[in-house]
Amino acid sequence: MLATSGNKDVVATKTTSGNTGDTLRFKWSRKDHSTSGNYTNINWELQLIAGGAGRISSSANKKWSVTVNGNSYSGTNKIGIGNNETKTLASGTTKIPHNSDGTKTFSVSFSQQFDITFNSYVGT
Repeated sequence: MLATSGNKDVVATKTTSGNTGDTLRFKWSRKDHSTSGNYTNINWELQLIAGGAGRISSSANKKWSVTVNGNSYSGTNKIGIGNNETKTLASGTTKIPHNSDGTKTFSVSFSQQFDITFNSYVGT
């Protein structure tokens, strides 16, 4: 059976002093599981976490992409955020089949388009 939750963070922006301005986080938690069906459903979120100097002023639609255990999801969102805020950019549920012995490790990849100037240019 899978663990009950987890997350992966990547630095999205840095301030001119080198501190993290914004963090992009993939967060997941177990929704439910089936022993007889040998699978687990997980809920996931793509979050933007702004630090004390992480404000982003943007109202344009930006592309996002998430792949969980080979299942791909994508869309657009708005990344505008204030200092010290957390914003959910995308979310979903994914069914993850287990191995025959009930174990499973799953892979995750995620990206968010920024295309902003934040002390310097930030792309995807």
